[in-house]
Amino acid sequence: LCPLIKASYGHALLDTCPYFHFCDLVVGETTCDGKKKMYELLNRLKKVYVMPIPQRNDRPEDLDIFRKELENFKTELEKLTGIAVTDEKLRDAVKLRNFERRALKSLWALSAMENPPLTGHEIWEFTEYMNTHFDKETAVTWLNEQVADIKAAAEAGEDRGLGGRPRVLITGCPISGVPKVIEAVEGAGALVVCFENCGGEKELGYLVDEDKPPMEAIAEKYLSIGCSVMSPNTSRLNSLTSLMEKYRVQGVLDMSLTNCLTYSV
Repeated sequence: LCPLIKASYGHALLDTCPYFHFCDLVVGETTCDGKKKMYELLNRLKKVYVMPIPQRNDRPEDLDIFRKELENFKTELEKLTGIAVTDEKLRDAVKLRNFERRALKSLWALSAMENPPLTGHEIWEFTEYMNTHFDKETAVTWLNEQVADIKAAAEAGEDRGLGGRPRVLITGCPISGVPKVIEAVEGAGALVVCFENCGGEKELGYLVDEDKPPMEAIAEKYLSIGCSVMSPNTSRLNSLTSLMEKYRVQGVLDMSLTNCLTYSV
């Protein structure tokens, strides 16, 4: 199995990960056969809820199936917390997360500049910070301020000499919390200008429609992502083409974790 699965289960088994230690519920998803097997074993250590994900998104019934799975998950959360998940609360959460997505898109847009003011590693660090900062309103306000300051400095003539480097897009398996691939690319003199692998533009580039019923809109948003589990997966190829043009990339790096077979294919 892939190192991500082995490390996840190992940390849970040895009680060396604070997320597993303090959580009351682990939520899994059927995007990977290896993870599905890991969730079965993990359920012996922690309560695990596995959400079945449709393996295709090109039929009308796929949206209905996924919306029902989201409804089932909502019921599970209500049982766990004793708090009702209302449409009003979902709409508020959708608006907040879209606020965050727009802020991250403005951060990533810095890499589309002719002379980018940040390295790919620095963009990745900002994104990781946002992923683990749960006071979203405070964090997004802070991020918008940082992006505005960085952009103003670049427009005022600050030049870090990144504009002449070969521009690289990273796709494929998740980087997770270990940026060694980014470090290798940029250490060799290139510049990572876009992340299309799990996370990054692949997920946060899509907003949730704030005018539709929230559960339907959430289902639509997540089904539109070109996850490797989808087959056929034309949305991923279309996304790659669009992002290569937007960021004017000169090379694409396809990451493949050991035994992560969907992306290897």
